[in-house]
Amino acid sequence: NIIKATIKKLQDLGFLDNIRFSKSFSRGKNNNNRWGKNKIKYQLKSKGLSDEEIGIGINSIKEDNYINVLKKNIELYNKKLKIPDRNKLISHLIYKGYEMDIILKTI
Repeated sequence: NIIKATIKKLQDLGFLDNIRFSKSFSRGKNNNNRWGKNKIKYQLKSKGLSDEEIGIGINSIKEDNYINVLKKNIELYNKKLKIPDRNKLISHLIYKGYEMDIILKTI
C-alpha cells in the first residue's frame, strides 16, 4: 500500500509522467545515441507506452535536428569504412532506426 500511495503521489506531482518520459527519451536517444525514429518507437513500445504517448515523444524531435543527426551518422560510419559502401551504409542506418525514404534523400 505504501508503494502504491507513493507512486500515486509522484504521478499527481508530475514526476511519473509517460508523455514527459517519452519526449525526454526520444530526444535523448536521437541526440546522444544517434537513433532513428523506428528504433526509438520500438524501445518505447517495449517499455509499455501507448501509441499516443510514443507519437507525442517522436514528434518532439525537431526535424532539422533529426536530419543533422542522420548526417552525422553517415559521416562517422563512412570514416570507419576504408572504401565507402552504399549498401553497408544503408544497412547501418536502418539498424539505427532511420526510415528508408529519409536515408535515400540524405545520402
